[in-house]
Amino acid sequence: PTDTFITTIMDSSIKLNANYIGDTVKVDIQLNTNIWNISDTLEPQQTYTMTDTHKIVITNNSSMPVQFGLSVFDGDGLSPAYISGADAFVLRAIFNDDSTPPSEFSPTRDFVKSTCVWATSDIFGSGGESVPVSDTETLWMQFISPSSMSTGGGYTITMTLWVRVRLP
Repeated sequence: PTDTFITTIMDSSIKLNANYIGDTVKVDIQLNTNIWNISDTLEPQQTYTMTDTHKIVITNNSSMPVQFGLSVFDGDGLSPAYISGADAFVLRAIFNDDSTPPSEFSPTRDFVKSTCVWATSDIFGSGGESVPVSDTETLWMQFISPSSMSTGGGYTITMTLWVRVRLP
């Protein structure tokens, strides 16, 4: 097909129609688990890194490459933060192909915010930016507990994994 261009002087209202041929794209991912349960009682500002028995493996069953994004929401009165504080936790994440947890997480590049941040070549590790069809990425997380908490007990923190198609 060839592109058609119309040039006109618009001195009154004009109606233009554009017709497009579209493709259907399937977006489909599979996770080996969607829960990371930290069963230990954590001390204030304690860092807890996901182990290889808790890793989350994500398979791209889509019809095209995909990109992952992450966001985290308040959890039972706790809020996500860049630095842990009173009722504030830190969550970091890395996508990669490794079978063992990362040796370190970047405080700035791997920080999961309350708004969606999309993975790039240097945000959330080396994976997650353009995951090929039928390929997998491993999601590793690191949690830093609040410096103090208003109430004790167990907490549930919800993180959202966003997925979008990576167009060529």
